This record gives sequence, structure tokens and C-alpha cells, in this order.
Amino acid sequence: MEQLTLKEIQIKLGMPQHVLIHLCEKNVIVPEFEQTQGRGQWRKFSQKNLFEFIVALELRKYEISVSTTAIIMKVISSFEKAVQKKLKNFNLPHTLVEKKIPLNFYIFNGNDLLFEIKKSVMGFDLQKVIRGNIKNIHLKNMSALPKKYESLLKLDLVALAEKAL
Repeated sequence: MEQLTLKEIQIKLGMPQHVLIHLCEKNVIVPEFEQTQGRGQWRKFSQKNLFEFIVALELRKYEISVSTTAIIMKVISSFEKAVQKKLKNFNLPHTLVEKKIPLNFYIFNGNDLLFEIKKSVMGFDLQKVIRGNIKNIHLKNMSALPKKYESLLKLDLVALAEKAL
């Protein structure tokens, strides 16, 4: 598995290092390989971490707070684990690109966090996630995306995954 330095991620994304470091310090992104514990220590990241940076930075473009972005990143990780129970080799971002699995992530009305994968819709209630432990919050299956809503944010996770690979 390829290891990336913060400098390599900075160059790939065209973002200042301090922005990337801030996301790490706020636990939005947790390096898969090495987490620094003071000066002179290097963080080492995976391709999955690069994908996470891309998603987090996309969320930040819409003024979503860093703390909420951290929660959303944990939700995406929980979603990945839930899908892995059904699809053994499902790994973000690789499976999305290699198998061309369409996956969209939605935030409806600032509260419902939904995933649409192959016409199936499942998700989490953001307020319940904020109030509770993410490990105790279960993915809920839905028959379709909401038809009535006041606001909507849609992320095409396949397009974002392609940027990471």
C-alpha cells in the first residue's frame, strides 16, 4: 500500500499544509500509517486518507463546520464497514473506481445523511449521530430519496474517488 507524505498530498490537492494539518489535528482525518506526536514527526497517509481529504475539503467548500465534517467522515467510514459485511472486498476509494460502483452521498435539510448505491438508499440521522456514539447508530434502509426537502447537498463519491487514484 502506497504511503503519502503531507507534502505529497499538499501538491496533489493544491492546498496549504496548514489546512491539511488542521484537519488532522481536529481528527477529521486520521493517518492510516503514522500519526505525529510532536515536532519533527512525520504523518504518513494512505490513498484512502487522500480520498478522505478530498471529501472533507469538498464539504468545507460549503461552509460545513470542521466538527460536523469530522462526524460526516466517521459516518462515511461506518457506511464502508456496513457495506463490507455484504461486499467483502468493498474498500473506499478503490472499489468505486475499479468496479465503477455508483455512490452518491447526500445531506438533506442539513440533517439526513444518505447514501445512494446502485439504486439502494440508506443513511443516518445526523442529529442522532451528533448526540450519540457512532458505533451504536445503525444504518437505516429507505425506499427512495426524499422528494420534499428545503436544502440538498450531493457529493458524487465516485468522481471524488477518481481524484484520489
